[in-house]
Amino acid sequence: RFVRYSYCQKGALFDLMPMRKGLGQVPRKKELDNIERYGGYNKQAVTGFYLISYDDKKKRETRLIAVPLMKMPEISSIQDIEAFCVAEGYKNPEVLLNGRMIKTNSLWEIDGYRVHLSGKSGNYIWFKGAHQLIVSPKQERYIKNIFKYCERATNINDLPEITVFDKISSDENVYLYDELLQKLQSTKYITLMQKASVSVMEGRDTFIQLNTEKQAKALINVINLFGCNNSQGKDLTLVGGVKSAGIQLMPMKISNNKFEEIRIVDQSVTGLFEKKSPNLLEL
Repeated sequence: RFVRYSYCQKGALFDLMPMRKGLGQVPRKKELDNIERYGGYNKQAVTGFYLISYDDKKKRETRLIAVPLMKMPEISSIQDIEAFCVAEGYKNPEVLLNGRMIKTNSLWEIDGYRVHLSGKSGNYIWFKGAHQLIVSPKQERYIKNIFKYCERATNINDLPEITVFDKISSDENVYLYDELLQKLQSTKYITLMQKASVSVMEGRDTFIQLNTEKQAKALINVINLFGCNNSQGKDLTLVGGVKSAGIQLMPMKISNNKFEEIRIVDQSVTGLFEKKSPNLLEL
């Protein structure tokens, strides 16, 4: 178990390179506020999120609202947040969780699977893992051998031959691959990495047909699926998968999710003490 420091984003308000007309999220300046005509700035920075409920057609929905960094000086109360939501087109918004801002790196527990909030992309939020990979001491030593080999095997088209000194074999590679696949399929990792799990499962026969050198390269990326900094995905093309597998996404509309329980976990500095929020799906 480890603790990440949660924080509100600060710094640049957006990408300083202006976009051409019709593109961008922020107007270039007051006199050039027509983005369709003059273009604008892209990648508007988000400082944090609020959880709200609102009227959507015939029922109440619950979702996260991303607050741009440049809007934060205008927000100092729950009423300001609600006014911001109305301006964004949400009908009869109510701010939940007592108006707390949900920060970057906040710890979430989704059906028992723990992740850290890392950012947003479109109508999705994305996460980094909060569960470290646990293997046997023997497997740990073998994984270290693979990493050592891959440090010198940088060119996939010209891989150095594995020697007896590398202590890597095809049989051990397949055994480790199956162990990692079992973890993806039978543990909480499958909560947000089901597609990656399917790719690894369907790619098993392809993996077996690879030479030992390419198996080692493929294993590195399967291992890195479990990494706690895997926010951009890993390349599974060697086993027939996609180039950015394992990206952990969830719709910002919380009430649209298939999960049974979503909670935000507040931790002490040491991680020994915790306090969980109510189930976000029941608010």
